[in-house]
Amino acid sequence: MAAQFSQGILTDLMSKELQDQFQKEFLEKIGNLDLPSYLKGTKPQERNSVKVITADKPSTTFTNALKKILQTKLSEDIDITYQVDPGLVAGAVLRFENKLVDGSLLGQINLLKKKYQEAK
Repeated sequence: MAAQFSQGILTDLMSKELQDQFQKEFLEKIGNLDLPSYLKGTKPQERNSVKVITADKPSTTFTNALKKILQTKLSEDIDITYQVDPGLVAGAVLRFENKLVDGSLLGQINLLKKKYQEAK
């Protein structure tokens, strides 16, 4: 219940500047990952794809920066699709075929909730 309350408050307080900051932090997180390992398990003949789910419509700056990171870190072409899910509150999620990188505020809230429940 506290997680839902927190999510509601943060959604109400979210501004364009905070949204941009979360997207910037998400890009930094992606830039520091071993992205080729996220493609393991896909069939060699298949074109790799990634779905980017954002809390708000991504800016051109964000999409260009993400594309550059993916091209730099991955030696192969990758199809990128975008989806908006306001329920994420802020940030983004990168979904590869079998793996997920969660850089959303909702993901952080859920992680705190899980840690709290485990500590009980």
